[in-house]
Amino acid sequence: VRGMNISQTAGMSNAAFDPLEMERYSELHGATRALIEVTADAGVMAENLDAGLANLRIEVAQQTQINKDLQHQVISTRLAPVNSLSARLTRNVRQTCTQTGKQAELVITGGEIQVDGDVLNKLADPLLHLLRNAVDHGIELPDVRVVAGKPTDGVINLKFSRQGSGIVVTIKDDGKGLDYPRIREKAIDRKLIREEQQLTHAELARLVLLPGFSTRESVSEISGRGVGMDVVATRLAAIKGTVELSSEPGQGCEVVLKFQASLVTQHTLFVEAGPQRFAIPIHYIQEAFPGHLGEVYQDAAGAWQFTIRDETFPIYDLAPLTGYPAVPLSVERCIASPKILIATAEGTKTVLVESIIESRSVMIKTMGKYLAHVHGVSGVTILGDGTLVPLLNVPALLTKPIEMSAAVADLAAAAKKKARRILVVDDSLSVRKSLMQLLQDEAFEVKGAGDGMEAIHAIEKFDPHVVCTDLEMPNMNGLELTQHIRLKETTQRLPIIMITSRSMDKHRDQAMQAGVDFYVTKPYTDVDLLKQVQQALSLGSA
Repeated sequence: VRGMNISQTAGMSNAAFDPLEMERYSELHGATRALIEVTADAGVMAENLDAGLANLRIEVAQQTQINKDLQHQVISTRLAPVNSLSARLTRNVRQTCTQTGKQAELVITGGEIQVDGDVLNKLADPLLHLLRNAVDHGIELPDVRVVAGKPTDGVINLKFSRQGSGIVVTIKDDGKGLDYPRIREKAIDRKLIREEQQLTHAELARLVLLPGFSTRESVSEISGRGVGMDVVATRLAAIKGTVELSSEPGQGCEVVLKFQASLVTQHTLFVEAGPQRFAIPIHYIQEAFPGHLGEVYQDAAGAWQFTIRDETFPIYDLAPLTGYPAVPLSVERCIASPKILIATAEGTKTVLVESIIESRSVMIKTMGKYLAHVHGVSGVTILGDGTLVPLLNVPALLTKPIEMSAAVADLAAAAKKKARRILVVDDSLSVRKSLMQLLQDEAFEVKGAGDGMEAIHAIEKFDPHVVCTDLEMPNMNGLELTQHIRLKETTQRLPIIMITSRSMDKHRDQAMQAGVDFYVTKPYTDVDLLKQVQQALSLGSA
């Protein structure tokens, strides 16, 4: 029986599988085993890869943090407290008071705030001019202040504060304020506006920012050197900032400067308008709203308005402001589009965009010398994929231009011609820089030279109105330089001030014989030297 069963089983096996089928079965079985082994190996590799990716993510996160720390440290090394300007600003007010016979006190608050060193250096000249202007044009003479019921000493408040990632500087005096009727009269006389044009106080105040604009009949020695409020606006634009003026007659004038604490990085809001992506600095933005929030309507004049929380703001489309074709606004589009409230000198305005993408901090790069002055564009940032994103100065794009004639260009040219240039010649770097800073603080255009030979080349290119030179210098001393200047027909009448520690009469006589106009001995006071400079300028223009 057992033999029969074995025989039957073998017979069944042989009957069920012939040799060819057994071979195929063996191949399939081997392939299946190999597939199982490969799958298992792939699983192990996937686990290893996941672990590697997790470690890579950790490394990337650590690297990102290191980059942020390095960036923060690099930016921190560029920062300087605004208090470092306090001495220059106080001296500027004191000297202006001495020259004008007025009395004023400068009160500085927020001096501990830190600003990018480059920004601070570029901010110095605008601040000096604004303070000088506040004393010369704003603060009244002591007897006039007494009649007006004010204390004899005027007060100029200079306040530094932070607004988000930006800095706000407020200069407010308690003087007589802007004379709006006089500003309008002068603008009409100079054909800057038409007589029938009706301008708001804000628009009249903006006229003061035009090149060479002044309400004074005669040019003063204090603020009439061709450096005006237009230079303040230009210098602020160079550091991506804005200038706002406001005034109440008899109560003083307030100037507000807004700019970023650093020129290297800015926190921005990325938006899309038309086919282009733009970055808007956060410090320009009051609020941002998604679509379908608030109410929109068209007023009687046909202008679109946006109302939210019982406040109404005019609507502007960002795409045409940046040069792209304008698409007619409609109720549907105004409602559906995201809206951004932007603070401008003319009040808060609403900007429509296609979409709000994200908020991020970016590195700012300049656009080079060929695109240095594109209206409304303050720089660019480069994304990781190489895309260039323009950084917009939206308030500049939104500010309504006042209709003016070509007389503005004439004013700018005249202002440029009036700028007084002084060449400082001294072989001591510290002395030369100190004297240059004093003259720059007084709004002169200044260039330096290390000796007489450098001065000769500088005179040809710089064309100074006055030369301030030391006596003893290498290569060519002050006497030799003076003789060379007097021998040339084009510079024979160029005023020369010699500043030296040699106080003996023989040195003074040698200088006068060589052709020096004014001889100043060290040590000297800033006021005395500035008087000599003014006399030299008068001599040169005679």
